[in-house]
Amino acid sequence: KDINKNIYEQRYILTNSENGSEKVKAIHISVQKTAIEQRKNQFGEYKINNILPISITIPNLIKIDKKGVDLFVNIEKKTTITKVNNGVVSDISVLNIGSNDILDKINKKENSYSKAYEICKSATIYTESDRDLQYEENEYLEDIMPTLFQIVSQIRNIVDNSLEKIDNIYITGTGAIINNIDIYFQDYLKNIH
Repeated sequence: KDINKNIYEQRYILTNSENGSEKVKAIHISVQKTAIEQRKNQFGEYKINNILPISITIPNLIKIDKKGVDLFVNIEKKTTITKVNNGVVSDISVLNIGSNDILDKINKKENSYSKAYEICKSATIYTESDRDLQYEENEYLEDIMPTLFQIVSQIRNIVDNSLEKIDNIYITGTGAIINNIDIYFQDYLKNIH
């Protein structure tokens, strides 16, 4: 409504609905054409053959078991959670929180995004039993942990409301550089690899 559809590049995929075998779910993805041009211009003289939304392409980048349900959690500016059911994308959720929230908080203290990135890269999250040690050893975890908690809480909500058992969760994107993020997720999402 009140949006010029000609300024958007649009794609959709059709997938079987989880709510019934006779139903089909349409996942619609759109992005402004100017954003695509800006991204293409970053590559300079090189030619771009194809640009696809990361939430659709991530499952194609790694070999996954065609049987079962997997979640791909891409922690970037926004966090995209892609649900893949039997090798087919069945749902995409976007959270308005992500690695930029963490980097912005650290940048306010350090006045450098590259330093904020390095701090995230060297940050280590401890297990439940060692949680008291983590804030003593890394002062920046107070900037990292609230965002990660929000993300893992949303994922837990998706897992709890899923009709199928989630077998695996893959963590990708800038947020995946934080050491032991997989263990942190495992603490909150028991019985999921």
